[in-house]
Amino acid sequence: MCPAFRHPTQLPSSNSCVTSSPARPTSEQSAWEAGGICNFTIAAARLGLECVTIGHIGSEPFGKFLSRILDKEGVDVARISADVTSDFDGSTLVCWVLVDPEHQHAFCSRFDFNKAPVLDKMHKLPPKAESVIQNSKALHFNGFAFDELLPSAILSAVDCAHAAGNAVFFDPGPRGESLFRQDRSTLERILTLSDVLLLTADEAATLTGIDDPYAAATALLDNGMHTKWVIVKMGAQGSLMADRQGCHHVPGFKVDVIDTVGCGDSFAAAAVLGYNCGLPATTTLTLANAVGGATAMGGGAGRNVATVSKVHRVLSDSDFDGDNNSLANLLLRKDTASLLDKLVTCSCKLTK
Repeated sequence: MCPAFRHPTQLPSSNSCVTSSPARPTSEQSAWEAGGICNFTIAAARLGLECVTIGHIGSEPFGKFLSRILDKEGVDVARISADVTSDFDGSTLVCWVLVDPEHQHAFCSRFDFNKAPVLDKMHKLPPKAESVIQNSKALHFNGFAFDELLPSAILSAVDCAHAAGNAVFFDPGPRGESLFRQDRSTLERILTLSDVLLLTADEAATLTGIDDPYAAATALLDNGMHTKWVIVKMGAQGSLMADRQGCHHVPGFKVDVIDTVGCGDSFAAAAVLGYNCGLPATTTLTLANAVGGATAMGGGAGRNVATVSKVHRVLSDSDFDGDNNSLANLLLRKDTASLLDKLVTCSCKLTK
């Protein structure tokens, strides 16, 4: 599930919109960047997770560009082949990112013009993709998966993960609202089947009709069949989690924000790390806030997501009130680097 994002550098606070015709590569590769689920996999790989991304990558310049990036970042790809049809020429899915001066962003892709996903003939993942899921500890996907795969194929991936005893992480992302309107039954089924849900406060409100993020998270937790964590990302206000022990909140880090694209994906990578390492809720949220904040300090998605060194910097440069957040003080001790190194060592043991 590997869409490539095109991010024109000549328009740092706004981007063009894709048309319904296939995107044509230009010579300005400095304006290209990996995106979508690749933001998550790159951030996760940098945190030490062994990652394999499942999806279609074409052989045109966009696809070759994306393949080079993933290879360099140590991310394996389980490619899903697709038949070329009158509606699909076999090229890599491209999404355009629109960012305003307030760092708010929107996404525009093939999905906005053609509701059928790229692989609209595939109702179930092929054996190779299922094997990858079966030999992992966690399956993470977001709403952009619906740009590429039919709901039945996505549900087959969830079923495969559960059958193997693996945790399922789902982040509806920017596609959540449109999925809520167009395929609510599938969306609600995935929400109930996921072990961990990650949403923004706005997404949580849309999906539940509840404005209060604590109450919305609790409602999603109560409705879930497998759900153990519901995490709500709240930007500068930090993040909260509802689990079976109650609700937890950890404030955000003060960072110089350059671009928020990819922050949620990076946050999710740290959440997967924390869950699989058995970290407490507040420790996981603190680490995830730091990873998301480190990404915001960069220039967008793909190769600009957080590095471990940037996460160290966010933790060490932050000023916390020890009375209100003893966990933060623990992370800010001189052994911060040692703590993250231990997390990375733990994450490297996650694959079966």
